[in-house]
Amino acid sequence: MSLPLPQNPSHFSADDFAAFFTSKVGNIRASTASAPPPVISTQSVATSLSDFTPVSVDEVERLLSRTPAKHCPLDPVPTWLLKQASDVLAPVLSALCNASMQSGELPATHKSAIVFPRPKKPTFDADDANSYRPISNLSFVSKFVERVVAARFTEHAERNKLFPSNQSAYRRYHNTETAVISVMDDIIRAIDRGEVTALVLLDLSAAFDTVDHQTLLDVLHRRFAVDSTPLQWFKSYLTDRSQSFFVDGAQSAVITVDCSVPQGSVLGPLEFISYTEDVADVFRRNLVLPSPVHRR
Repeated sequence: MSLPLPQNPSHFSADDFAAFFTSKVGNIRASTASAPPPVISTQSVATSLSDFTPVSVDEVERLLSRTPAKHCPLDPVPTWLLKQASDVLAPVLSALCNASMQSGELPATHKSAIVFPRPKKPTFDADDANSYRPISNLSFVSKFVERVVAARFTEHAERNKLFPSNQSAYRRYHNTETAVISVMDDIIRAIDRGEVTALVLLDLSAAFDTVDHQTLLDVLHRRFAVDSTPLQWFKSYLTDRSQSFFVDGAQSAVITVDCSVPQGSVLGPLEFISYTEDVADVFRRNLVLPSPVHRR
C-alpha cells in the first residue's frame, strides 16, 4: 500500500530525521538527569478514578459520527468505510474498547506510530532540522480507544476541578483567545492600579517528546487520583511504544520510545497538561507571584 506522505522540502532522509529527533530528546533528558526527582504532592480529590465506565454501542456510534475520516497507513481499511459501516462495526468497537478498559491493557498492535516530520512554519529554513516537529500517525482503532478513555478521564478531571483554572489549551470551551483575553485583562487591571507589569513567556523545547513516563504516572495517581485498573491502563498505554519515520516513501528503522506522549494522539495533549498541572504552584512558591500564571 502506498503511503500518503507529505512532500519533503529538505534534503533530510527518514533516517536523518530519526537520528536527529532521537538525539535531541536524549540530549535534553541527559541535561536534566542530575536534577533531583520532582516532588509531587498528593492532592485531595473527592472521588478517585478507580474504574472506567463501559462504553455503550450508542456512544460508539456518536463518537464515530464525530470522528474525522483521517486515514493512517497502519489502518487495514479506509476510515470512511469504517464510518459508513458503523451500524455493523459499532458493537465490535464497543467490545474492543471495553475489553481494553476492563483489563487495563492496550494491545501492542495499537502502540506503533508512523512519524511525519512537518515544518513548524512555512517561513522556517527547510534545511534546518530544528524547523520540523514530529507528528505521529496512529491507527484509527488505537485513537478511537483513546477517545473513549479521554472522555472518561476529562469528565473525572472537570468534575473534580483538577485542571488549573488558567489552563487554556486542550480544554473544552478554552483556546488561545481565552488565554490572550485573560492576560490582557490582568495587565489592564494592573495598570489601572498603578502597578508595574512584566510579561514572562516560556517556551519548552520538545515538550511532548520529553515527558517522563514514570513521573506522568505518579502525577496521574497523586494529583488526579487515578488508581487501580485505569492507572494500569495508562501504564500500558505508555509502555512498549515504538515509532518509525517516513520521508519521501522511505521508512527509518523502528525506534523504541521510552519517554514522550505522541504528538497527533488524542490522549497526548491531556496527558501533557496533567503532567504540567502544578507548574503554576511551583512558580508561585519560588517567585512569590501575585497574579495568576496563564497557560496556553
